[in-house]
Amino acid sequence: AKGSPPRRRTTAEWAEEKRYLSEKNSDSPGRFRFDLVPFLREPLECLTDRNVREIDAQKSAQIGWTDGVICNFLGFTAEEDPASVIVLFPADRKAREFNLEKFEPMVEATPALQSILTTKSRAKENTHTFKSFPGGFMKFVGSNSPSNLKSTSAKRLIVEEPDDCNLNIKGQGDSITLLAERGKGFADSKLIAGGTPTIAGVSSIEQRMELSDKRRWYVPCHHCGEAGLLRWENVKYEQDPAANHPVFGSWIPASARYACPGCGALWNDAEKNRNVRRAYEMQREGAQGVGWVPTAPFNGVAGFYFNELMSPFEKSKLARLIEKYLIAKHALETEGDVTKMIAFWNATLGLPWEYKANVPELERLAERAEDYPEWMIPWGGLVLTVGVDVQHNRLAVKVKAWGRGEESWLIWAGELYGNVLQDAVWDELDRTAIFRVYKHVSGADLTISAVSVDSSDGQTSDA
Repeated sequence: AKGSPPRRRTTAEWAEEKRYLSEKNSDSPGRFRFDLVPFLREPLECLTDRNVREIDAQKSAQIGWTDGVICNFLGFTAEEDPASVIVLFPADRKAREFNLEKFEPMVEATPALQSILTTKSRAKENTHTFKSFPGGFMKFVGSNSPSNLKSTSAKRLIVEEPDDCNLNIKGQGDSITLLAERGKGFADSKLIAGGTPTIAGVSSIEQRMELSDKRRWYVPCHHCGEAGLLRWENVKYEQDPAANHPVFGSWIPASARYACPGCGALWNDAEKNRNVRRAYEMQREGAQGVGWVPTAPFNGVAGFYFNELMSPFEKSKLARLIEKYLIAKHALETEGDVTKMIAFWNATLGLPWEYKANVPELERLAERAEDYPEWMIPWGGLVLTVGVDVQHNRLAVKVKAWGRGEESWLIWAGELYGNVLQDAVWDELDRTAIFRVYKHVSGADLTISAVSVDSSDGQTSDA
């Protein structure tokens, strides 16, 4: 309509029109393009979608997240849509490194930002970790100090590598939760969290993804047209019986190809990368089941899963990935070193590592549970122990009987309340659990053989 303000660009449009890559940190300096990384366009578009309040990315290495999403969003905010921003890093050192290695090179290479942001001054309004611009500011902070997260409110909140951020800053809580509190004063605040997962069940980014719509990137085959996820089990490579590499053995990494799960056609790296781009083109033309496909209901949180098979970069060629896998496999099988395999799982596949324990499933454990009276030692119990966990106002106590093959039985569990710095509650522990005589179902009497006290909270250890 006549007199209406011009439509504001989306973050992705701004990146294509105004962002430039620096020769300091890019093999292809010049105007930013989505050609190689089309899968980053939708996460960027979500940043200007009013229906999306949070964007989460569970990702591998080598997919361009920091440069293609975080830096573009910061540049867009400064030049197109000014606002207050806090970017949370695992530590203060990482915040300074981001400024020097990513942010300042972007500003220096992008004309639209040069008149708004300066990289030269070290005045109060522009330091390594604080940037002021008309209508807003950016603050780069580490997760190791509560003061970093309590003194400033901001409309846009960004978390780099959530799994590495502090889960309990000096007893004051999870750093990401503290950061989220900083945006409560803004009705249209945004939270962006992206990082590599670590251990299944405790990974912060894995937990955030569970609350999202879990979008996956479906790639079409140029032979049969069927679209599917890029999965590691579909990467195929050959053996040469005559080969005897000290690490790879008879496997030949250079033979690596991706096998279409639909028709079995083998893709080379160039074909894989073209199919990744075709997924975006087909989605843009309205095709269903290709590109980003949600696999859970949307409730305001957009979640994106990336693995390195999506990456077009030289270091992510199939042969290089096979080499990394075979090196990790060799270390695991010959040295018992699981660390390289965990790194491969996290940083290449973008998946949390799940430790496999030699314990039965919950259902099997429930079936093996026995019915016996409290304080009575059942058949098989030979040795008694007491475990004591010191809390601020009580002792949490467990008495266990142990038998052959490390089989164990819980004899008693309870909490004894009192001042743990005084004798009374410890005297009660002696009477209740440590110096009593326990009855065995056979009629024999047993006493405690060992006691373990956990007082490592830093306040009760001396007492």
